[in-house]
Amino acid sequence: MQLSRIGIIFLSVICTSPVFAQTYTRKTPAEKAKKYTEEMVQEQKLDSVQAAEVYVINLAVSTKIDSMYATHPEQDDLRKGFIGIFKMRDEAFRKILTATQYLQFDDSQREKREKKAKEKKAAAEKLQSTLSSEKKE
Repeated sequence: MQLSRIGIIFLSVICTSPVFAQTYTRKTPAEKAKKYTEEMVQEQKLDSVQAAEVYVINLAVSTKIDSMYATHPEQDDLRKGFIGIFKMRDEAFRKILTATQYLQFDDSQREKREKKAKEKKAAAEKLQSTLSSEKKE
């Protein structure tokens, strides 16, 4: 009986693993730039000239970020690199967007960072809770 349970669990893990591996495909810098630009067109109401210029900037940012990840830097170096890239992006956006559009963009970015921070905190609390309950058992 014990052996058959182990066998069933083993088979279920082996059979479902390829399914999980196939669900994620890495997007190219061009795909990411297109997605970010489309979001900005909707949120900041960009005209066609602004959209084209923003796409070029987003493509450069996505390419730089991908190349940073490819070098497998330390977490602190990665963070510093991101800060530089995003400062460059923000300076370029200030030249293209109106003051109102840039403020909307900045607010949107802040909201996304806050949401991500809350999600990370909730996940960490859930993990801590799980670990605490497992120690008690």
